[in-house]
Amino acid sequence: MMKNILYKEFKLAIHPSTYIFLLLSSMVLIPNYPYMVIFFYSILGVFFISLNGRETKDIYYSMLLPIDRSELVKSRILFVSLIETAQILLLVPFIIIKNIFIYSPNLAGLDANISLLAMGFLIYSIYNYVFFTNYYKNVNKVGYSFFIASIFSTILMIIIESSTHIVPFVMNYIDTPDSIFLFGKLILLFISIMIFCVSNIFTYRKSVKEFKKVDL
Repeated sequence: MMKNILYKEFKLAIHPSTYIFLLLSSMVLIPNYPYMVIFFYSILGVFFISLNGRETKDIYYSMLLPIDRSELVKSRILFVSLIETAQILLLVPFIIIKNIFIYSPNLAGLDANISLLAMGFLIYSIYNYVFFTNYYKNVNKVGYSFFIASIFSTILMIIIESSTHIVPFVMNYIDTPDSIFLFGKLILLFISIMIFCVSNIFTYRKSVKEFKKVDL
């Protein structure tokens, strides 16, 4: 059943801008650029998907299908999580290319390294929780949900980028070439992935609870 619902998401719910935003992982090749912006484009894509769904009555169409509301919520969160994970995975080859051929310290913030991947999972974790738990309270107020979630995720982005200039630990260990403190960066990535997975579980449970209160 979930396979069929996900198929519907990818065929009917996905917004064309999503594919364009995925290609923006290549922006890590830009020297001295705040790479956190890449993740903002991803969450903007989630907003477009939800906004387009409101205009096309996607939720109302889905409710006509013989599936429970919890399955609708699960499929959407899983769908978005797959897109976000794809964004991070696409960063990997570009980070490798940058570090081999055109490496230079990023004066604007976090370097293109393993830590950047970890930060992406953390940003998506907080965005998904705030966005979906608000979105499923009222699926018509997409803009409000996006605004609130964007505030939280943007604050985290600013903290991350700022810490590369003022926090010694970040400067000396996190914001460095991957040849330095590699094991520590891999641990950070693993922890971030775990937070992403656990956070999405809590996001799902809270969203289902809110969605079941909604009278459609």
